[in-house]
Amino acid sequence: MPQDHECACPNVTIGSTSWSVVSGGRHAIFWIRRKDSALLPALRQLGLIAAIRGDASEAAALDAFTSRLLDIPPARWPSFRELAALAPGGDQARDRLVELCNALAEHGADHTIATELGRLPADLVSLFRSPGFDFSDLQRLACDFDATTFADFAGLCASAPPGAVDLTGRLCAALPTLRRHRRRVPLGRAAAVADTLHAAFEDPTTHILACQPVGSLRRYDATVGDITLLVATPAPDRWLGRVTDQLATADVGHRGKRTATVLVQGEEVTLRAVPPEELGCALVWYTGSRPHVQQLSVRARSRGLRLTPSALLDPGGHPQPCSTEAAVYEALGLPSIPHELRHGTDEITRAERGDLPSLITRSHICGDLHLHSLWSDGRDPIERMLRVARRLGYEYVAITDHSQSAAASRVLTIDRLERQRDEIAGLRERFPDLSILHGAEVDILPNGRLDFPDPVLERLDIVLASLHDEAGQDAQRLTARYLGAIRHPLVNIITHPTNRLVGRRQGYDLDFDRLFDAAVQTRTALEIDGAPGHLDMDDALARRAVAAGVTVVINSDCHMADRLGRQMEFGVGTARRAGVSRTAVLNTRPLNELRAFIARKRNR
Repeated sequence: MPQDHECACPNVTIGSTSWSVVSGGRHAIFWIRRKDSALLPALRQLGLIAAIRGDASEAAALDAFTSRLLDIPPARWPSFRELAALAPGGDQARDRLVELCNALAEHGADHTIATELGRLPADLVSLFRSPGFDFSDLQRLACDFDATTFADFAGLCASAPPGAVDLTGRLCAALPTLRRHRRRVPLGRAAAVADTLHAAFEDPTTHILACQPVGSLRRYDATVGDITLLVATPAPDRWLGRVTDQLATADVGHRGKRTATVLVQGEEVTLRAVPPEELGCALVWYTGSRPHVQQLSVRARSRGLRLTPSALLDPGGHPQPCSTEAAVYEALGLPSIPHELRHGTDEITRAERGDLPSLITRSHICGDLHLHSLWSDGRDPIERMLRVARRLGYEYVAITDHSQSAAASRVLTIDRLERQRDEIAGLRERFPDLSILHGAEVDILPNGRLDFPDPVLERLDIVLASLHDEAGQDAQRLTARYLGAIRHPLVNIITHPTNRLVGRRQGYDLDFDRLFDAAVQTRTALEIDGAPGHLDMDDALARRAVAAGVTVVINSDCHMADRLGRQMEFGVGTARRAGVSRTAVLNTRPLNELRAFIARKRNR
């Protein structure tokens, strides 16, 4: 028994193994009391996890450590601090071994392995918890195929590499269940995390030629499955090494030759690095959607080609030059399909016919007609909102704080509305290049009336009407309340019509055909709300509205000045998903046409 300890501590158990733990110096020292140890299997599993994570040095150290234990009779094992000192690697590797052994002694094998497993990419962990998969499968996926995400698994199933028939067969069978149980991140959260990394990569010393979010984030889906950044760089492996070496070990879930999984602000982010010549195929493949890529793959095969994440291969297996997405689509006999339209429905057929819509862009937006300030539940004064709007190049904005009965604020009384009018009048003199409309987002009350009386509404430049009731209300009553507001001569816009909260609350189940008909007849606009909590109307409903002839308006519904541009981007992205063109959108029109739109309804 070693003599360098200070005091003995109570025995603990790992599986069927009893340990005597002794404190001494910087680390706890412990040794084995029984021969039927669960330690060796635990160390082997921890070594596999390190290999899956791409930490070759830790995996090698654990392997050497385990081998040394096998060479020494358990009764003669020294303290693990002493034993770890004999393992290969520097002080950091040896400290890590002692850390793991201490965790085994203190918390047990199951807890320690679960903790280390939890550091791996989430989709790998979910796969491990699926029937029929073990550590060796995860190691093969991560180390042999660099496959750590759902998108990688789907690609592996599609390519069916030789020698992996059994693995890919089990993988394909597991994908539907994995998809159903995947955690999805709200678009706004995912974009903020991606922006943080993107800003860090803008440093010229990072040696990247392009950096682009892909997947459902790039397609502006309301929720995002994978936060993934695709980077083009001349030396992908070296670039990923530089990036992951700058992060704490606990923040790196996997490090392969072309991919790495890292934690940023508590969210898992996949980094994919490719050489520039592969960028076009990689963008198409990883942007998805999966049905869209499957349809492209079928089209490629019909032309004797094979689409992969890295290349478009000819019949001889030689890559075609496709450094851009446009080149990939051109090689398949198609015009470039906007990423927001890649749903895997009819977009390829429409592209063949030359029938893709001419989509609205951010540059078409002339102003934002739904802004909140400190006068209700906004976080910034009107002046700051105006400064950002001017920087965005807007011709006009509308200040539309909540009316007095809105649960969000309950502070904008009629008297305060008049005081707000005075403030806006003063700001108009200070912002002569920006037209400031004084409006309000007026609640539609349970009795169908509007929260402000008509004489008050008549003095506003623009009136937005909304419902803020909880979901689950009677659909017929809600529809009737909306219809009353739409038919009111002073209401110009219905905001976030379904009042959904993404990931938290379903929207209203309304009679939208009746609402669309009334909106067309009365020349009332329906909103595509860019606030990431709403994104309402969503793309499916916006598509129906435009098809019915409704004029839509894309607003930020912004409560903080520094989010004004980003939330407008989300609104435009949602509109593009719906195939909305510039002509269908109210706030792509110059100020004189906007005023004419408002006046026509008031003068009916």
